[in-house]
Formats: sequence, structure tokens, C-alpha cells
Amino acid sequence: DYVWAYIDRVAREVYKTHPDRKISALAYGNYQMPPEKIDQLSPNIAVILCRWRANFYDPEVRKQFADLVQAWLQKLPSTELYIWDYYLHSRPGRDWEAVPVYFPHIIAEDLRSLRGISRGEHIEVFRSYWPDGYTWDALAANHLNCYLTARLYWDANQDVDELLADYYDKFYGPAAQQMRAFVEY
Repeated sequence: DYVWAYIDRVAREVYKTHPDRKISALAYGNYQMPPEKIDQLSPNIAVILCRWRANFYDPEVRKQFADLVQAWLQKLPSTELYIWDYYLHSRPGRDWEAVPVYFPHIIAEDLRSLRGISRGEHIEVFRSYWPDGYTWDALAANHLNCYLTARLYWDANQDVDELLADYYDKFYGPAAQQMRAFVEY
């Protein structure tokens, strides 16, 4: 409540003189939960929930996040809820460094569940450049997830398997079947 009480006080003061301005804040780490001692936040607050979409392979984690979204919406008169997601699995120093982590069906399920709720997303993706001294390309490890997310932004009801088949065919050409087997493995 300490963090959110401060944000709420600032937002209420701004609202007095500039009601058309928004105060945005990340719901992150120790202050990801909505405040317990504030019934309704100032109407000019927009909350950005930080999370790892890939962790939704676990149904309990998925449910916890869905419950968190509903709890925030109860506190936000503005209903301005945004998502900050991390596609950072392959970055240096992590357990999955240089290893592609694919979660296409989770992406589709999540974007469908957020339709009409989330006002937008920010996805943090690790990218490496050859001058940085890496011997691998991090964007190559994230490309499929980024591509699929972008396609589903246009229409979350698209058939994920059809999108994947199109991706394999157009991106890998003659190696499409081998790459499909690799990704599915």
C-alpha cells in the first residue's frame, strides 16, 4: 500500500488541475498486488501489470494472473490496464541463455483472455548484436514468439496452427518441416 498510496496521492493532485492527464505506474515485484487500504484509485491512473506470459503453461499461475487482473479492475475507475511482458528467456546469464523458448498456444490463449480488458502491451525482448561479442543471435531465439504475438494482435481468434504452418513455410522454405519438428520438440 505504501507505493500505491503515493501514486494515488500524486494522481489526485494532478487530477485537480489537469484531469485529462494520466499517471501510469508499473505493478511489479513487491507492489504487483493492488492496494488493500484504498477502495478506488484516482480516475486518472493507468496500471501496467508486469509478468511472464510463458509461465502460463502452469494453470495455477494462469489463474493467479486472471484473478490479479480482476482485482486491479475493481480498484481502477479508469479501467486502464496495460501489460508489460517479458520474452527474455534467452538473454545472457539466464538458465536458458541462447536457447529458444516457444509458447505459441499460450500466447494465443492469453491474448484472447485479455481482449476487451488490456488497453495495450509492451513486450521486452532481448536482442543481441554481433558487435556485442555474442556468438548467437537472440532475436532468432525470440522471433517466432514475436511474430505470432504481432499476428494475433490483429485478430486473436486466428487459428494458431495455421499461423505456424504459414510461418514455417514462408520463413524456412525447404527446411519448414525440420524447423516445425524442432520447435514442437
